[in-house]
Amino acid sequence: MSTVRIKRKHVLDSDSDDDDAPSASVAVASVSNGSSEKENAGVAPVGPPAATEATGQMFKKRLTKKAASAPPREVVVIDDGPGTAAAAAADDDVIVVDDDDDAPQPQPRANEGDDVVIEDDIDEPDQALVECAKISRRLRRALGADDDAKGKSDGPLSPGAFHAPGGRRKLVTARDVAAVAGEGSLANGLKPYQMVGVNFLLLLDEQDVPGAILADEMGLGKTAQTIAYLACSRAANPRRSRDEPALVVAPASLLENWRRELAQWAPALRVGFYHGAQSQHEVRSAAEAWSSGPRGDGRVASGGGAFDVVIACYSIFERDSSDSKEKRAWLRSLNYSHLVLDEAHLVKNRQTQRARRLDAVATKARRRVLLTGTPLQNNLGELESLIHLVLPGLLEEGALGGEDGNEDDACELVRAHRLARVKEILRPFILRRLKEDVAKELIPKTQEKRVVEMGDAQRRQYAAAVEAARNERRRARNEAASSKSSSGGGGGGLPSVGDADSPGGGGGSPGGGRLTSTKVKALFVHLRKIANHPLLVRERYGDAEVAEIVDVCHRRGVFGHEAPLAKVESHVRSLSDFDLHQLCGEQGHLSKLCLPVSAFAEAAKTAALVKLLDEIKSKGSRPLIFSQWKIVLDILEWVLRSRGHVFVRLDGSTDVHERQQICDAFNRPGSEIFAFLLSTRAGGQGLNLTGADTVIIHDCDFNPQIDRQAEDRCHRLGQTRPVTVHRLVTAGTVDERIVQIAERKLDLDAAVLSDTKAMAAEENKAMHSIIEDLLG
Repeated sequence: MSTVRIKRKHVLDSDSDDDDAPSASVAVASVSNGSSEKENAGVAPVGPPAATEATGQMFKKRLTKKAASAPPREVVVIDDGPGTAAAAAADDDVIVVDDDDDAPQPQPRANEGDDVVIEDDIDEPDQALVECAKISRRLRRALGADDDAKGKSDGPLSPGAFHAPGGRRKLVTARDVAAVAGEGSLANGLKPYQMVGVNFLLLLDEQDVPGAILADEMGLGKTAQTIAYLACSRAANPRRSRDEPALVVAPASLLENWRRELAQWAPALRVGFYHGAQSQHEVRSAAEAWSSGPRGDGRVASGGGAFDVVIACYSIFERDSSDSKEKRAWLRSLNYSHLVLDEAHLVKNRQTQRARRLDAVATKARRRVLLTGTPLQNNLGELESLIHLVLPGLLEEGALGGEDGNEDDACELVRAHRLARVKEILRPFILRRLKEDVAKELIPKTQEKRVVEMGDAQRRQYAAAVEAARNERRRARNEAASSKSSSGGGGGGLPSVGDADSPGGGGGSPGGGRLTSTKVKALFVHLRKIANHPLLVRERYGDAEVAEIVDVCHRRGVFGHEAPLAKVESHVRSLSDFDLHQLCGEQGHLSKLCLPVSAFAEAAKTAALVKLLDEIKSKGSRPLIFSQWKIVLDILEWVLRSRGHVFVRLDGSTDVHERQQICDAFNRPGSEIFAFLLSTRAGGQGLNLTGADTVIIHDCDFNPQIDRQAEDRCHRLGQTRPVTVHRLVTAGTVDERIVQIAERKLDLDAAVLSDTKAMAAEENKAMHSIIEDLLG
């Protein structure tokens, strides 16, 4: 007698049977004993006793039918473990047949007298796939009904208006949205693809799916689609909406934009703005009045208490102050019809305090809608977090196994398989459209790369920095060789710069004759500064001038009267030429040391920018100018002012409450503001700046998606003029190599954005490679 292990499989039914009936598990057995596989195919039902016989017969018929009609398939034999001679003679091995996804998989069949051990072969992700497949089939059926119901309308939305005669679901139109969004709504202006997004969300809502991800590319109007959906969903469920507001959580810089968009797209929705002491008091007062006042239609009789949407900031879920704790406790006290997370990639790490605290509020919401223009990332932990938000309770934490940074090829195959399964789980709940998908509804965008040549002074400065780095590495190699010689050590040649932080490399100690990773990064940043503008490093101010600045600053207590001389000197010596120029301008006694105007024109990018701005202005266009560094914006601000250009600026230090006001002033028709200076990170997300039709990327990012986010500030819905994007690149420098790497990434896959850890590691590797090539 031998032991036969039979794997229990949950079979996905793909035909038109009733999917709402309880699903049974079946174990399909087969044995290779010299006769044909088809002749020995059989079914061993496993499940509730009352269902096993009927279920077994059903799947037996289905399997026999498929086996008779299917072409020969690859058979993989997996040994069933140690066995007796009798077992070997019976050849009781597991046989896995490469078949359709929804077909039962043949496995060993029990012979008379064998011990049969039934093993459950379904893990959590597999079960999740089963559940998601069922939801997906329900959605497809509903969409099929939509095709039949097109053109049929019940008039303004009501609880029954989502259905055409016969119970079939009807498509919601922009006219329907406008009917419930309120007088003055812009809903009639929703684009066809946006109405697809609204109907997608309403379909999931109707099918009682708890969550969805709207992942349209930046600039396609995710906010407008979400507001239209909220207006429709709440109008269709008045009883639920009476007691449950929707909660929108967004970054601080987008709060005002949400309030503005709600007023434009759904003025009938009353909004509570839970940010700032005054607005928090108003929202709480409204909630108390709402809960205690008369609510015939869900609103307070006086008209001053009810709200349909609460807008809150992510920062509430980040801080540990008593005030933030009180705010979170109050938010947890309410029930919500919907939870909308804007820029949802901010909660991609389930382990953060922000994500965990938000999760406590998410449990109080019937529906969750995640908005992100960032593509799904190849990170199991982050994908698991998304599944948890969209489909709570579907997976236990850690069910996907997490990430392993030191995977071998076999582990990498397992990881790839897991990723494919997870993305398949999420597929029915994600809607993502790219701009090329709806290109006919968007203004065209032109890309121009402006490669600029350095002048003599900048070129000499850059070459001197490279030579200094070569000399430093040469000294390190000589010292390492001398140390080995004196200690009698041997070994091959010195490792390259690029290996400085390789596994087992000892962290790249100077004693190994190589530049450490820290020094490589410092050198890279130093060279990049020179490529952007020579004033970003200290070159013009010599020791004599620095000594005079230190003396004046120390005597006048510029950095505090208690600051010791040594600290003042250390700080001053760390400043760049531009910083020192600014400092001298602020101190009357040092004004004689300010740099001449000509010093600002010696950068190739600055000279090119001055000419480019004149061209843009002559055409009646207006630019957005992006840089990753605030000090570069400081220099550009000085240049713009010297040329008489009217401009505004927004960076990470700009007050949250002022950001929308600055954007409004720039976008206002007839505005006299010519240019807008922005930091790439702070100004590259969420802002609508269609008042500009030109984008200038002063210094490109390793990650091309970051620059694309910046471009989309003006290349978005609402733009009426063609958009031109200019990238300034300094020839023959690290600047040029960064652009080449970014372009290669876009060529490989324009829709993939690596996760944060992978991107940081990739940037570090790229820096080493660039410096390696540069030093020779």
